Amino acid sequence: MKARYLIAIAENDDKREPATKDVLREAFAKAKLPAEIEVYAGTIHGWCPLDAKVYNQTQAEKAWSRMLVLFKSALV
Repeated sequence: MKARYLIAIAENDDKREPATKDVLREAFAKAKLPAEIEVYAGTIHGWCPLDAKVYNQTQAEKAWSRMLVLFKSALV
């Protein structure tokens, strides 16, 4: 597989299941697949869309910029 991955986790989701990100990291490492996995502080599930009730501008901009970096490097 040649895919790259960006896993952007809302803080409230991480608090609910804190081990999930570690399981993902281990699985990606074992498969030797590049993955950026991050918990975005102060966020609630669904924080990225502009029209979401839980929109978090600072963290959404960070997540979108990380995705654009991934697209630029992976979609060659």
